[in-house]
Amino acid sequence: MSRRGALALSLALSLALAASACGRHLLPPEVPSAELEARSHDDARIGFASLARAFERVLDVSDRLRVANAAECGERVGSDLGWVAWSDADFDRHFREYARDFLGDHGEAVVVALAPDGAAARAGVRVGDRVVKVGGTAVADGDEIARAERELAPAGATVVVVREGTERTLAVAPARACAQRVVLSQHQVISAVPHQGNVYVTQRLVDVASDDELAFALAHALAMDLAGIDPASLLREDHFVPEPATTRTAVELSRRAGFSVDGVERLLELQAVEQPNMVMTSRPRNVQLGEIPRRLVALRMVRASLAKETQAAH
Repeated sequence: MSRRGALALSLALSLALAASACGRHLLPPEVPSAELEARSHDDARIGFASLARAFERVLDVSDRLRVANAAECGERVGSDLGWVAWSDADFDRHFREYARDFLGDHGEAVVVALAPDGAAARAGVRVGDRVVKVGGTAVADGDEIARAERELAPAGATVVVVREGTERTLAVAPARACAQRVVLSQHQVISAVPHQGNVYVTQRLVDVASDDELAFALAHALAMDLAGIDPASLLREDHFVPEPATTRTAVELSRRAGFSVDGVERLLELQAVEQPNMVMTSRPRNVQLGEIPRRLVALRMVRASLAKETQAAH
């Protein structure tokens, strides 16, 4: 799925949830069409704002993880500013009008999320700034910004934004980070998986996980991607994520970025309750343990091994 398609899907579900929460999903037929339109736009603002807040949290955790582990990603690295910017062109045509209502009808991408310690925030970029150029390249939407951002020089780079009608050129010092971007999905399951060079994380995961748990889930997906594991292959009989090797990598990635792995099995236990199909897997000829119990055992094995190494070092 393209980034644009993922955003459209996320927004569709986000708007549906917002409408439900506001009690506007079963409006009486006598409500005037103008009022219906106004209410739709109100719900769209709620949906966009909710999506942007979730992106900001995921961005903070994932950027720390990707920057701290850039050396582990080999050649799959690029410059990183720690921001997310959207334009109406990033959304399916069904949502462009709502996107304009939320972002403003300016024809440029608008910064909707910033990693607090990211290069963009340190340079003075603010949420609400309209992005005109990245490193001398004119940009019009989120995809163009992401491409230009990856190619930024480590030194001497600039971004041009418009704030309150004034164009500002800001010097940025981009970090080097793993190139895998994190895409937020509104699926109501606890999941983080690699796909086509990105990591897809669900809103449900963001809602229930602590920062340490979220980092571990993202790190495990990143570890799968670095190992060349295609999640689709897990649907085949007798094909599993290699454990405990993948979990050991995920633990190393998490700890290198300053996150703790103590107690993160709580997230796996919650996932087991909500997704029993990942606890036991029915195959054509047998029934097998699913990914969650295998990952739980692997996590405890890795932690026990690390504890022994720490004791030996002292």
